[in-house]
Amino acid sequence: MASRLENAMKKQDWSPRRRMSPLELPKRIASRADLIQFFAFLDLVDRTSFHPDDRFYDPASGEVQYTASDGSPAYSAGEAKRRDRLMSQAWAFSDREGLDIYEVALWVSGAINGPGHQNEDEAPRWVVEAVRPWV
Repeated sequence: MASRLENAMKKQDWSPRRRMSPLELPKRIASRADLIQFFAFLDLVDRTSFHPDDRFYDPASGEVQYTASDGSPAYSAGEAKRRDRLMSQAWAFSDREGLDIYEVALWVSGAINGPGHQNEDEAPRWVVEAVRPWV
């Protein structure tokens, strides 16, 4: 059964003059595809140099932890909290599946950034294939 993302990708016009990304934040992290989609979204759409240990929102201070180049918060509090929820699910999924979340994050980054990136050659085929529609 094709996922909603796969169906959306099939409907996109992928010609060079109209390369629009169907990439969206997943609703939850329940599969490898969701995990890769989340990390790819953070890299390609949010343009965030994220680390799986870092929070997007600090409940103690009430502040968003990621900032834009002008120093303003990169996310609203709600957006940051959503990313924290997804990262928590990413940790739980990775633990259940025996995946090293740090490696997966590096593999996704390497597969997105392509030749010459330090982790590009290390990314398993399932990661490279999953990010191919977005790069």
